[in-house]
Amino acid sequence: MDWLEQFYDDGLMNKTTEPNTRASKWELEKEKLVLNNVSELLECPVCLTIMSAPIYQCPNGHTLCSMCKFRVKNCCPICRTDMGSIRCLALEKVAKPLEVPYECPLEDRGCKVTGNIPKLITHIKNHALAIMHDGSRIAIDFARPVSLNTWSWKLRVYKCYGCYFCLYIKRFTSSNATGDVAYIRFMGEENEAKKFSYSLEIGGDGQKLTYQGVPRSIRVRNENFLEEGMFVSPSFWEENEQEFRLKLKGQISQN
Repeated sequence: MDWLEQFYDDGLMNKTTEPNTRASKWELEKEKLVLNNVSELLECPVCLTIMSAPIYQCPNGHTLCSMCKFRVKNCCPICRTDMGSIRCLALEKVAKPLEVPYECPLEDRGCKVTGNIPKLITHIKNHALAIMHDGSRIAIDFARPVSLNTWSWKLRVYKCYGCYFCLYIKRFTSSNATGDVAYIRFMGEENEAKKFSYSLEIGGDGQKLTYQGVPRSIRVRNENFLEEGMFVSPSFWEENEQEFRLKLKGQISQN
């Protein structure tokens, strides 16, 4: 695994012992063996990715990541017993030093909080940074004051399929185009994001735009977010100073 190899290589670079001695070679081999064993312990048996908190275990001790717990409908994929809600705290403790924290979905607005997904969700809820939704269906009525040239908009976070998704609408400006881009980001790793897709439709005053795509991970830094969402050009808006009512609809799907 790439992260494990990098972790191991970094450890080797920091070693001060002579690599030609038999003892130091044994120490390095032992360290590599330990890291390989840790990797096997933290590998989810369903999605085969490295687990991080929350990690669940069935009554027989088989472990599972939180996303796959939802996918298998709370049934252990190894022994077929009910998973319940038992957390494997020992394994979570092992995984914690290996976690790479996520940045807050509102990092572009100046938020500096980082952490795992449960921590970020708690942070977002406690500080009312987003409107939270349960379910995969998107249905929003909102207004855009044309004279202000900006959205009456707040980040939306959707909980579905045991995961969280962020719905953004951002202003895009370049030498070739100016408008607004609506897109969805997955709160998790990029390889997990590819297991989902989404559709968006925005309409008002007899006009309609549609888009279908695959969400990117919130880890991805992409200044040109025009490439990953639905572009709404200024010509879509009314040309007067009246408040323009819009309907945004969509669906998040599991592939």
